[in-house]
This record gives sequence, structure tokens and C-alpha cells, in this order.
Amino acid sequence: MGLKYISFIIISFFTIYLFGLSFISSFQDNIYVFLVLLFLILGILNSIIREFFLISKKDKKFLKFNFEDIFFVFLGAFIAYVLNIYLKQGAIIAASLVGIISSSFLKNKSIPIYTGAFAGMVSPDLYHDFYHIIIVSLITGIFYVLSKDVFKGIGGKLGATAFVSWVLLSFIFDFSFIKGEFYYDLDFVVFFISFLGVFLTFFLQYYLNKDLVASSSILSLLGALIFPVIFFEKGVDLSILFMASTFAGMSTDKKINNFAFMVLVSFFVSIIFVYSYSHFGGGGGKLGTISFGCVLGVKGICNFFNRHNIFILKK
Repeated sequence: MGLKYISFIIISFFTIYLFGLSFISSFQDNIYVFLVLLFLILGILNSIIREFFLISKKDKKFLKFNFEDIFFVFLGAFIAYVLNIYLKQGAIIAASLVGIISSSFLKNKSIPIYTGAFAGMVSPDLYHDFYHIIIVSLITGIFYVLSKDVFKGIGGKLGATAFVSWVLLSFIFDFSFIKGEFYYDLDFVVFFISFLGVFLTFFLQYYLNKDLVASSSILSLLGALIFPVIFFEKGVDLSILFMASTFAGMSTDKKINNFAFMVLVSFFVSIIFVYSYSHFGGGGGKLGTISFGCVLGVKGICNFFNRHNIFILKK
């Protein structure tokens, strides 16, 4: 029981940490975005508090430590890393291929394998050694098992487990993440690409009955291949944003259950993507954490508005 709370606290803390840094970055750039993100942060806190009470009420059953799942997380990370770094396919294509293959041939284990793939999405520009990926894969596998009953149905949680693992690894081995910069305007194209990722993933999953891993990974692969051709240099960043938004679309229909919610989530994903660009660059799982926090935040905002009958967004 205690281990579940540990995973809950760690995932919650580092999600708030990433969003807090993005929040500060927005203050330095645009006061209006800063105020908008203030609502998102409060929404995240609301959802985290509600989740705490929810898991407290659940049956206090013994946590089964599934070593098989840890192995498949490790396998997904290893394959994605090899495709990404050694075969130079890039992080998005590598993780997407792992997701497509696992959902086709190992459907029952596609979720832990895809989780591992996020850990393998490390940038070649981030200083690291091969043993780092072994350690981070094992940590991700452990967090995957510990967090199974935490934040159920929230898209991006799988990536958040990988993100937490990379951040913890950076503390252990004292290495720095890449400080990037988003050189493009936060324009309609950015918002639209984000919405497209959320909508298409959700549509494939719930209206065409496609596997959630297949839905996200196929779309991400298409984005990585198509957007650089259409948008040239900007297309690389847009394909990364697109993949991040597909993770939000992996939420269950109990979490994202109407069009307005979908629009709000995609709106915040695009903003956080831009303002978190200079934070924790190069590590795996950050994209999932962006979507995870945005779904939590919008859910929290909607809970507050619905509770006080201020705004109509059904739970």
C-alpha cells in the first residue's frame, strides 16, 4: 500500500515541477499566458488531491510486483534506444515503431513495452552512457508496476513514469538536461497540430475501436514522416508536439468525454510544449508528462466549474 503512495507522490511532484518551471518561463515572456497557466496549475493540484482521496478509499489489497511487466518495459526501452541511437532513426520513429510492433505481435504486453519506449527516447545530444539506459529502464519498469492503480485512465501517465526515471537518474549521476529553445510563434498551426493529435488518437481508439498503443504510435510515425516535408524545419518540432498530443488522446472516455474538454486539453498541451521547451530537454518521457499534466489540469478545472455551476463541462 505504501509503495503505491510513493509512486503517486513522486509522479505528482515531478509533474508539478515541470509545469511550475513552464509557468515561470511564461511569466518572463507573456503575462496573459502566465495567467492562463495559473488556472492549469490549480487544476492539476485539484486533480492530484482528488486522486489522493480516491486511492485512499480503494481496497487496501497487497500490491503484486509483476516482474514480467518490468522485463517488457526494459525490452521496449532497449529496442527503442537501439533504433533511436545506434540505427539513427530518431526518438519519435523509434518509439512509434516499437509501439506498432508491440501492438501487432504482443498486444497483451504492448502497454509496458510502449512505456519502455518512452524511456528510450533519449536525445543523442544528451550526455549519457549505455548503462544509463539500463538503469533508467529498470526504474521505469518499477514505477510502471507501482503506479498501475494510480491516475488510471489519464493519458500521458506512461510517459510520466519514464520522465520521473530520467530526472531521478540525473540526480544520481549528476548530469544536465539540454536547454533548448522554441524559435516559432505560438500560432494557429501549433494549436491545430496539438488538437489534431488529441482528436485523431481519441477517434481511432473509441470510434474505430483501434488499440490505444497502435492509435498513438501509428499517428506519431505518420507525423514524423509527413510534417517535416510540409512544414520544413518547423515540421520537426511540430511532429514532436503531435506525438505529445496523441498521449493525451490515449485517455479513457471517462476522462476525455466531450469535444470542449478535448479542445482545452490540446490548447494547454501546445502552450506547455512551447514553454517547457527549455526544461529537461533530451530525456525520455517529457512529452507524456506534458499531456499527463494537461489532462489532469483540465479535469481539475472542470471539476471546480461543475461543482460551482460556473461553467458547463460535464464530468
